[in-house]
Amino acid sequence: MSVTAIAERFLNDKPFEHRCHNGTIFRADRSDFVGGVDVYFPARLCEMKRLQDVAEMTYFHTQNIIPRLNGYMGIGVEYRIHRV
Repeated sequence: MSVTAIAERFLNDKPFEHRCHNGTIFRADRSDFVGGVDVYFPARLCEMKRLQDVAEMTYFHTQNIIPRLNGYMGIGVEYRIHRV
């Protein structure tokens, strides 16, 4: 298998975006969250709905993205919160 084929199997340097059921959007330049994650909460979203969206994104990332990363520390991720 070529180096290119191996690199294409992994998502580390691919952009990540997930729109949650309650409208929150999570965006990162890299799927391994190096460089941080921008979180866009709808302005009027209550705390319970924000927490639901965080749980939804975390589950999605854990089940669908992490298995396709070439190593994932998962610690020290910077989350930048925005209200839109």
